[in-house]
Amino acid sequence: MRDPMKRVENLVIRDATDADIERVGQLSRISFNIPTSAVKSLPQRYRASRYLVAEDAGRIVATTLSHPM
Repeated sequence: MRDPMKRVENLVIRDATDADIERVGQLSRISFNIPTSAVKSLPQRYRASRYLVAEDAGRIVATTLSHPM
């Protein structure tokens, strides 16, 4: 198991892609306790252009969503 206190040195922040949708849903469920039904409907609502993702060693560990103003 990785030491949670270890400094992340290779964090990559990038634009999300359509391939990221499953992990974005998983992180949303874990982080915000959104209903399973909302995670299941994410493919219909997902717009990759509105998300950024952070990768650590190739694994998405965080996401951010921008809301139109």
